[in-house]
Amino acid sequence: MINGAIDFPHAIIGSIAAGSGNDYVRGIQKTESVEEALSLFQGNAFRAIDIGRFETNGKAGYFVNSLGMGIDAEISDEADRSALKKWFNFVRAGKLIYLFIFIKKIFTYKPSCMELIIDGDRHLLKKVWFIVIANQPYFGGGMKISPMSKLDDDRLNVIAVHDITLLKLLTVFITVFWGGHLNMKNVDSFFR
Repeated sequence: MINGAIDFPHAIIGSIAAGSGNDYVRGIQKTESVEEALSLFQGNAFRAIDIGRFETNGKAGYFVNSLGMGIDAEISDEADRSALKKWFNFVRAGKLIYLFIFIKKIFTYKPSCMELIIDGDRHLLKKVWFIVIANQPYFGGGMKISPMSKLDDDRLNVIAVHDITLLKLLTVFITVFWGGHLNMKNVDSFFR
């Protein structure tokens, strides 16, 4: 939706929580019910938020929540295509599909080297598990990947998890629910 609305600066974007992640609703819109979400469109509760821009293969795109690359992107892609997701959602356990695929992927994903350039500063990272660029705290269905992010401060947070063992990756996965991963070695956070 954001890519379609980007040329219309007065566009109003809202969401009704219906899936398994709902990070836009949780971190940006901050509504808990359908009624509360619909009431936003009846009043003047609108506000401008930051929009991230990325380019890949010469083509630009935009995001408001987060942009990920690495194992997290592979997990999201597979979960979205998985026939199991509708069954997990049916029994109101939609978030478990991500855990299921994460456990599968940690044994097959091959971390690679990446060059990260942030405002002209180059960072060569070895064995990158994932990089997330965040505009708000939540991703992956409520994990606090970027607890300090604010959606309207003209800044994005870049989090890179690299050069760690599989056991430490599991620790990152556990501590990300409260933001404890940011205190770990080789979990780098850059605010720009």
